[in-house]
Amino acid sequence: MASRDERLAQNQREFRLANEKLEQLSADLATDGQLVPFLCECADDRCLGRIEITVGRYGDVHADRTLYVVLPGHPRIEGEETIEHTGYYEILRKTV
Repeated sequence: MASRDERLAQNQREFRLANEKLEQLSADLATDGQLVPFLCECADDRCLGRIEITVGRYGDVHADRTLYVVLPGHPRIEGEETIEHTGYYEILRKTV
């Protein structure tokens, strides 16, 4: 049986996979600088939060596979640190 942190990390991976598919679809449709709604990549499997970010910025953040984009104040997993806070979203780094 998976630990709580393992389940939470799996939730984050699933949100990221969905966002990567959205990124691929949006790349052809979005214009430069256009905000696109992506799913919050927090650990809460019931989260319905949206983060509006450009496709380019989303891709830049996720070039580093240890980074996740979440809404401010959303659940964290032990071993994550906030490395950027924009007011609209936060970028977390997994350190473990």
